[in-house]
Amino acid sequence: MLSTAAAAAPAERIPNFSPGANTAWRSDSPNGLVPSPTGPQPVGADPTIFDKDHPYDMDKAFPVVDATNPNLLPWVADALRAQNARVLWGARLYSPTSSCWPAGLPTIMRYNGPPVFITQTENEVVIIQEFNSQVRRVLLNRQHSSRPKPSWYGESIGHYENGDTLVIDTVGFNDRTYLDLFRTPHSVDLHVTERWKLAAGGREIDVTIRIEDPGALKAPYELTKHYNRLEAQWQEVICAENPDDPLKQGLEPVPEDPTPDF
Repeated sequence: MLSTAAAAAPAERIPNFSPGANTAWRSDSPNGLVPSPTGPQPVGADPTIFDKDHPYDMDKAFPVVDATNPNLLPWVADALRAQNARVLWGARLYSPTSSCWPAGLPTIMRYNGPPVFITQTENEVVIIQEFNSQVRRVLLNRQHSSRPKPSWYGESIGHYENGDTLVIDTVGFNDRTYLDLFRTPHSVDLHVTERWKLAAGGREIDVTIRIEDPGALKAPYELTKHYNRLEAQWQEVICAENPDDPLKQGLEPVPEDPTPDF
């Protein structure tokens, strides 16, 4: 819920993304993220194999992807071609999130089922994705660090606009996540800009996402996502660790920290 301090902030109207203790948001966008109808496009399934309405399920199986996408730098296309070779050979591929790795941006926004919860304070917005209890922290009232330490979700700096929009600018990613569930790689130059806009009297959110990465893409591309408000209690959904891969299906090893904290 919006804090008293944030609600009382002078000279700036602040959109309230959490008007009640059990306010949550659930997406109904097809495949989680919708590409812009014009301009450069994200990677999709290979159109010579899958028609645009083919009901493949990226949560369970990876299709052969379009490595000829003209917006990809050569090393990205090569990585996808190598992945295609494994799929055509018969290997099963999985998202690293199946082994409890963070999804990164914008991939975490792909998931539709589990709800999203948003809390706001004077200096921070916290976005909690119920899926695997992944948390994003958006810092307000400050600038980016001169040299952000690379991390799974980068350094997110936000500000409000027009009384209805939260703008989030994120840099400082590591290169260990993917741009999508097709496993499209990115570089440490990834830059993600999001605009979360309240709509329909506060009952909906429209999000636009701009993806820039001069180390992996020739030009930026844009995506959209739509949320509907609902009442729900946050559930602590813990990722079920699965460290074994007896059938050699290509599962990522479960994250381990070899350094004790005590």
